Amino acid sequence: MNNHKTTISVAASTSATVSVAIQYEVFNFDLDSWSEVRCLEYFRFTKSDVVSLSLKLGLDLIKYPYLIKPSQTLAFCIVLARLSSPSRYKDTLYLFGRSCTYQSIIFNTVHSFLYDRFRNILHWDKRCLDVRMIKSFPNSIKEIGGPENIWGFPEDEQHQFYTGYKWCHAIKFQGITTPDGLIASLIGQFEGKLGDWMIFDEDIEESRVFLYGDPAYSLSFGLIYPFRNTAKYQMTEEERAFNTKMSGYQIAVEHCFGKVVKLWSFLAFKNGLQVGLSPVGTYYAIAVLLTNLNTCLYGSQISLQFKVTPPSVNHYWGLEF
Repeated sequence: MNNHKTTISVAASTSATVSVAIQYEVFNFDLDSWSEVRCLEYFRFTKSDVVSLSLKLGLDLIKYPYLIKPSQTLAFCIVLARLSSPSRYKDTLYLFGRSCTYQSIIFNTVHSFLYDRFRNILHWDKRCLDVRMIKSFPNSIKEIGGPENIWGFPEDEQHQFYTGYKWCHAIKFQGITTPDGLIASLIGQFEGKLGDWMIFDEDIEESRVFLYGDPAYSLSFGLIYPFRNTAKYQMTEEERAFNTKMSGYQIAVEHCFGKVVKLWSFLAFKNGLQVGLSPVGTYYAIAVLLTNLNTCLYGSQISLQFKVTPPSVNHYWGLEF
């Protein structure tokens, strides 16, 4: 048996603390002993997919500090279990047989590695999101009654965190969702005070054409938004009907960002996300990457609604064409 000490606050009004020894059993983690149901609950992927993804992510290339050498499967499972629930490290001691410090080192090291390796794919993967693929999306939207020449929907995601002074702040990411259910582009981090249009305008590219934004966006090259009443112009019934229909599509797209927090509820626990102490933005970016992988493997409501099959994991990473 090994002992691990943690510090617990006795009272909020005092600075008194007490060290409590937490006993846990050290053992070798064995994913094969897990049922598929339990694996999906804690890791959001099946056992075979956990093993396959841990290999494809290249986790064997990571050099951990303090001579830590976890297996690729163990490291990946620690990350998945931590993201899937707002639990504490001491709550997962019995899952992995590793100390809280050990788990924390792996969690943050893997996040840093994955972000450095895949941030270009998250931002804008020109190998997969080429002109040919972008031109194929409007047909899918048109076939279910949507307008012509719309290939994606920009949306901002506001992510809350604490700075340590008990003030709640937010950072924003600008994302583009495509009919295959993927968050095809994730740009950020931005300050929470920035509006949707300011975020989009800071990183617009010529290849991003025919996006349909909500009323917070302004008309510009490659971007359209709902019809609006003005002092000099009143919308027609046809234009109102168009807005109503597109609003339904927009809500469906918002479910894509909702899926990120649904799968990885650690991101919803804002008290545990302290900027300056944790790479909050990196956590969210990797959660989006894992959500896209989940969609590639199991599909999503978005891909079903627009009747577009998500790409394979290898295609998403640009490994097959």
